[in-house]
Amino acid sequence: MPNYIHYRDTPEKIQEINKKYYEKNRDKIIEYLQTKTTCECGKVLCIAAMSKHKKSKIHQKRLLTSPDVSGHASDSC
Repeated sequence: MPNYIHYRDTPEKIQEINKKYYEKNRDKIIEYLQTKTTCECGKVLCIAAMSKHKKSKIHQKRLLTSPDVSGHASDSC
């Protein structure tokens, strides 16, 4: 028998494990998500906003027009 737990078999148990992990590591997780990084289009933003930014029209437009554009710091976090 494998050492892992299947989600479909015990979703409540896995949810509890994830909740405990988050409570234990909350500060580290939040600190990581607020870390500033530079996107390939040149915009500076936090890691938490990166996925949403990459889907935006601004990101797509900046990549098409000039991939070496230097970005502006954003306080969106």
